[in-house]
Amino acid sequence: MSTEAKEPMKWIVLLFLLNAFAHGQNAFENPAESGNSFLSVCEYATTDSSPVSPLKIGICLGYVTGVSDGILLEGQSPRVPEYCLPKNVDNRQIFDTVVKFVKDHPAIRHLQTRELVARSLAESFPCKVAVGAE
Repeated sequence: MSTEAKEPMKWIVLLFLLNAFAHGQNAFENPAESGNSFLSVCEYATTDSSPVSPLKIGICLGYVTGVSDGILLEGQSPRVPEYCLPKNVDNRQIFDTVVKFVKDHPAIRHLQTRELVARSLAESFPCKVAVGAE
């Protein structure tokens, strides 16, 4: 590659780095770290007129869906609260439920997001015990 061809690439990289620094910590915040970081990235992804970028919405929905699916795959683990999703619950409804749970429980927002997702699902979609079953 000639020196002339490399020059525009240097400017593109420089502009990318300046943009990243200009947007501060939130540009790199990981929603999986804690409920606090999850809310800072994902809180406004629950509305249709969201000011959040489509990329962040995808990251937030994908994270919650992945944790939810992982819990279901893990099955009856004593570490994971149990939940039972009704038949027609979609991923967006699960996501909205998790965001509301994290907002409504500020005392535990310091916990890792995966634990908050599990607690939210267990509280929002508890399994029904059949009458007479123990």
